[in-house]
Amino acid sequence: MVAESPSRQGHPRHITVGTILLGRRYANAMIVTHPKLTFEEYLNYDDGTDTYYELVDGELVEVPLASRRHWKISKRLERLFEEQIAELNCNWDVGRGDVGVKTRGGKSDNNRIPDVVVFNSETDSILDESNILTDAPILVVEIVSPGKANRERDYIEKRREYEQIGIPEYWIVDPDRQQIVLLSLEGKTYREEVYTGDRPLVSSTFPGLTLTCDRVLGSLKI
Repeated sequence: MVAESPSRQGHPRHITVGTILLGRRYANAMIVTHPKLTFEEYLNYDDGTDTYYELVDGELVEVPLASRRHWKISKRLERLFEEQIAELNCNWDVGRGDVGVKTRGGKSDNNRIPDVVVFNSETDSILDESNILTDAPILVVEIVSPGKANRERDYIEKRREYEQIGIPEYWIVDPDRQQIVLLSLEGKTYREEVYTGDRPLVSSTFPGLTLTCDRVLGSLKI
């Protein structure tokens, strides 16, 4: 495996969906003009480049790599979650920009790639070659990038899709607003709690986690 980096020059860790390379994460997104694809066609799609894509309502959404700030936040959360998993001694794993989640769009299946995802490492629902979860993971995190479209994607579109497939916990980490929105599934809908400053987060997934918004978004030194 090549070294991780938030820049293209560092060749960040990636996964292959068909022959699409799905990299770390992104600051902005652009929909690529292309005939609509089914989920199966997406898995086998190859445009001959190293471009990164999600699949949203049959459209390929081209995404650049993450900013340094974005990458540092996801790295920090990955380490914290791994520590909690070790303490719980459970068969969970953490993906950071390298595990997809199959969701449902308007009329077709989507593939989202969360910044961080916690899932059962013994699950039979992961597509081996594509590294996509076909059942709901345990927890997902999206880190909001600047811009209205990015904010709507994480706060509205992904919230709706993650809620629909029954992901128990969804964190929206918003550096610009200096807040973390923690969404916990109650029945079939999310209950929202907004955390700022030094108020301790309450996570049903990781009840022993001692974490605040300030700790996640503070100096960002790793």
